Amino acid sequence: MLGKVSTTPLPLLHVAIEAAWRCWRLRRELLWVLVLPVASIVTLNLWRSSRDTPWIMGVALMLADVVVLGFAAASCLRVILLGPRSVPRLGVNGRQMREWICVALFFSLYLLSMVLLTAFTSIVRVPYAELLEAGANASKTPQILALLPVLFIICRLLLVLPARAVDTPITFRVAWRMSEGNGWRLVLLTGALPWFLHLAEYTVADLFASDTDYTIIRSILYVLLLPLEVALLSASYRYLCRAPQPATEHAQQTP
Repeated sequence: MLGKVSTTPLPLLHVAIEAAWRCWRLRRELLWVLVLPVASIVTLNLWRSSRDTPWIMGVALMLADVVVLGFAAASCLRVILLGPRSVPRLGVNGRQMREWICVALFFSLYLLSMVLLTAFTSIVRVPYAELLEAGANASKTPQILALLPVLFIICRLLLVLPARAVDTPITFRVAWRMSEGNGWRLVLLTGALPWFLHLAEYTVADLFASDTDYTIIRSILYVLLLPLEVALLSASYRYLCRAPQPATEHAQQTP
């Protein structure tokens, strides 16, 4: 049963501090559930960068990325919201339907973001037709402007992920209602802050000259920064629905 929906503004600083604190407090458990995802993502990215792959192989690798990241996100969500005993030590393993539903939701949100970005870019491009002819820099303007409404929509719908991960599923309509009045705050917490994390990830990876080193470091950082992104979403979800605090001692082990 979903908790009472909060209509008050998300306290940005409080949510960010809570997310960082939970990541630090659960750092060992989160690292354990990320062992296999890190190894998988590094392997997939090295395979992708080492050879020219046909389009069908590219699609297969992309789907593999979605499954790995979906499982990793589900593991982190359960650890943060329900406690470390709610998942096996190395994370979820696909034996529970909820895990595949999380992957499906993750993939559907990704597809929706691509469709919306394409649609909004096409709309914005019309008044910028002359700028587009001016050069490469101007060509980025429609994508940048189109990204804002896309983030506003996707960041509000992201609430379906923590709800599904803790077995209190909600629809996209309910997620939209839950986030009413907090859309741009969610953009800051679950859109802008993760973007800065990935910017830091690329900055660190760029310090390595070798393509192989760059791929390995970027892949590792990409997955290791996932818990903080998940914690920001989890803390926002907890506040918006006033979910109970995680009872680590009484959480049941998932087979």
